[in-house]
Amino acid sequence: MPHTISSRHSWQSRDPLLVHNFATHAPKTGRLILRLILASYLFSQMLTWFASWWQTAGAVETPAITAARLGLQVPLLAGFGLALYSGALNRLPQSLRLLGALAATSLLFSSARGLLGAVTDDYGLRYVFGDIFRFLVSWGGLFGIIGARMLLGEQAESSRRMLIRAIAVIAVVDALVTMLLYLRFNLFKISTSAYMPGLFLGLAYLSRYPFRALVPLLFGLGAIAVSGKRSPLIVLAVVTGFTFTVSVFVSMLRGQNLRFSARRFSRLLLACAAATTVIAVLVVPIQAAGGGMFTNRVTALIGSVSGIIEGFIDPDVEIDVSYQSRLYERDNVEAYYESNLMDLPLGAGMGAEIPMVFDTSVQTPSGRMHHAHISWIVYLLRNGLLGVLLLASYFLVTGSVIARKVFLNGGGTGLLLAGFMQLLSDLVTSFKANVMLESFSILPAVAIAWAMTANVKRSTGK
Repeated sequence: MPHTISSRHSWQSRDPLLVHNFATHAPKTGRLILRLILASYLFSQMLTWFASWWQTAGAVETPAITAARLGLQVPLLAGFGLALYSGALNRLPQSLRLLGALAATSLLFSSARGLLGAVTDDYGLRYVFGDIFRFLVSWGGLFGIIGARMLLGEQAESSRRMLIRAIAVIAVVDALVTMLLYLRFNLFKISTSAYMPGLFLGLAYLSRYPFRALVPLLFGLGAIAVSGKRSPLIVLAVVTGFTFTVSVFVSMLRGQNLRFSARRFSRLLLACAAATTVIAVLVVPIQAAGGGMFTNRVTALIGSVSGIIEGFIDPDVEIDVSYQSRLYERDNVEAYYESNLMDLPLGAGMGAEIPMVFDTSVQTPSGRMHHAHISWIVYLLRNGLLGVLLLASYFLVTGSVIARKVFLNGGGTGLLLAGFMQLLSDLVTSFKANVMLESFSILPAVAIAWAMTANVKRSTGK
């Protein structure tokens, strides 16, 4: 029987052999978990590029691509299983244990309701098991990384550096691939946004490693400019401004000087200026290769941002078609619960298929709606009010743990600051797109895991 962190076989016992075995094997298990999860993250991103190119070429997603998409998440689930088996999650802080218990309860009830719906409401079993699998991936990735950190104990420094480098490299490659594919295909549709963690890492480490931090920053800003995506640009501006303001305010309350925050802000301006210069220098060859596509996309980006700002000022401004379709999905869910009030507390279940009042693109072969693009709405659909509480608890618990470490306890390392900004970005994005659904946000997961230093020391008895 393995030596776990359970109360029944406690490695905290006085038996020196147990303590030695745990100290020897637990860090190895922790590193293995991180590598498994990171492998899923990397290869899933590569498959996303391929699938997007495949769809752009006029093909539909084949069963083979779907199977590969699911199969590449198996290492992540194996890592989560190792974290559970090792007993590492038994020593989590109470807030995270409650979050895990809430996630498990929501999964249990929504899975049971989904299986019942497959019998009584003709839910497709493919959708039921697919939704269960995706839920496990989202929450298993989060708790798998946290469990790995618990196992690493005080030997976590090298793994922390490895994760930072890996996330930054994946972000740069994602930005590069995004730019190349946008320039190659005039109507190319791709929204992987794996370059966003690189942007936040670059901002967080700008004052400490200015030249290295500029690399993910420049590539990320270039990807936003070339693709003409407005949402990442708006989110980046809002999150950076908010974080900078909070940092200055907390520094003032603690009687500290503002040199650190001011220096970071000045380097941010330098990065933006450098990115603008690089893009401007490349405009001519890009224009020649893309037939004016770059100018068109940047013009569309500026126009979209201006339209959103105008929408805040004038509520009568027409909502763009893309977002309007997501509001129709919300209206369909509201209409369903108006006539099925008993499902509201625990949800319509995994794999839920509901009648549509408004036509949307997320419909099954039976003509019913299965999915929604807004995180809060899809959690409400599948997991009910319990799911909404779960998602809100995720942002509250992770945000409070990281923010307390960054702003109040003087533990504002670059990794934690980047994770805090990415978490804020996810919170903003959750009102328009999917967050903690079908994938997990790796940077906040790593940040919260490494923010638990004091708890880990207590757990390992060091």
